[in-house]
Amino acid sequence: MGWLTYAETGDRLRAAELYQQALVLARQIPDRRREASLLSNLGTILLAMSDLEGAIANQEQALTIFTNFDDLRSASMVLNALGNAYLAGGDLDQALTLYRRAVDVASQKIGAQKQPAVGISVCCLVNRVTSRTRLVFCGVP
Repeated sequence: MGWLTYAETGDRLRAAELYQQALVLARQIPDRRREASLLSNLGTILLAMSDLEGAIANQEQALTIFTNFDDLRSASMVLNALGNAYLAGGDLDQALTLYRRAVDVASQKIGAQKQPAVGISVCCLVNRVTSRTRLVFCGVP
């Protein structure tokens, strides 16, 4: 059974262990793009396990690598994942900042390719509404 299957079936601890093993291999090869993808996926699993520090640390490492490769699509997705981690931790201002950066980066990607945006972007804007948080999804222009 693969790590994705473990995550899907709820065995997040086993999935995290397998991602960490794969990460060691990606670093030994070295395959930096795969390393970044594994870091981001591990961060997502750690967030699901309520390990906010681990989730943020892994996503930040992934963002650095994707940025170094000028991989705007992946960087935008990681910024969105970072926003999710900060939102889960209750830091709405930082989450909003990261979601906006995700949209800005995604817009750069679309502008560079001169393609129209399709569907909904990776962004969600966080607004405080009394004591609740409301998520407003926005499209990339």
